[in-house]
Amino acid sequence: MTPIAHSAAGLLGWRLGSERKTWKTFFLFLLIANLPDIDIFFSFLFGKSPVFVHQAYTHNLLFVLITSSGLSFFFRGRGERRAFILTALSHFPLDVIVLDTVSPIGFRLLYPFSTKLFYLGFFPYAEKSHVFSSGNLLTYSLEILLFLFPVLMLFRKSWIPLVGRPEFWKK
Repeated sequence: MTPIAHSAAGLLGWRLGSERKTWKTFFLFLLIANLPDIDIFFSFLFGKSPVFVHQAYTHNLLFVLITSSGLSFFFRGRGERRAFILTALSHFPLDVIVLDTVSPIGFRLLYPFSTKLFYLGFFPYAEKSHVFSSGNLLTYSLEILLFLFPVLMLFRKSWIPLVGRPEFWKK
């Protein structure tokens, strides 16, 4: 998935689980929903390296649970922390349905305890090298339609207009 679908999951987690609707909590929920894809960012920064192979070391339960548990201390309530960790875990069901084009196909959910690959692969894949290709535009459109749009519609009364509406930030 692209950051569109993962951010929609982060937005949903924030709206449903955050006790404090601030820009800080909003950013943290978006960050944790997208964090396993940090390997892509590092591969752009440091070049192609076995350490930064996409979905090799950051797409597993151990990485997600450690990072989300560590960042969850920014939140006060137990329910808010739980929602934050669940938002982090949302990365896996979204990524497992994407058509993977790079070997090995799938991701190692239980790494380092198992190297079993998880993969269903039926949702279009966005190519990282051709950001604005017609195939990618189709993928972006599908993600907006299937993931982001429903989340925005779920809370439509509080979105319009977003700026200047204090009730948007309150429960």
